[in-house]
Amino acid sequence: ADILDPNSAPENSRREAMRRTLIAAKLNTSRCTTPQEMADRFDLLFQTALENGFVPTVEMLGLCSGWDRKDIWSLEHEQLHKGEGFSHVVKKAKELIASAEGLLALDGDINSTVYIFRAKNFQNMTDKQEVVVTPNTGLQEQPNADEIINNVKRLKEGGE
Repeated sequence: ADILDPNSAPENSRREAMRRTLIAAKLNTSRCTTPQEMADRFDLLFQTALENGFVPTVEMLGLCSGWDRKDIWSLEHEQLHKGEGFSHVVKKAKELIASAEGLLALDGDINSTVYIFRAKNFQNMTDKQEVVVTPNTGLQEQPNADEIINNVKRLKEGGE
């Protein structure tokens, strides 16, 4: 099966994915225009997901609220409707999703690669490696050619 082709998933998985997606989409009676309306819609999504046995996704936040994924991101980061409270509502909903997905990952119910991808893309998690760089100002004493040759010989012989 081609993992990049959604049609390669078993038919029952495709049907279930569409069923869940339609459940979220049907909660969208109109675009949410206030933070309270969005919070109520998200609460309805989470309750409906609980009753139907699935974890909502960040994409479903957009489907049920009438906003697309990019706008959900913009609301979260206050690039749209700054200071109106949408950001807090979106962040809270995304934290609920992150918590559920994290628990599922710990229990082995979500493929680790999928979880890592979603965490990096939707939960602002990153892989970080810290590297300390010491600037060379040119004021340090540089080894001469003989010292370099001796150091190389010591390394080849397994010494320090």
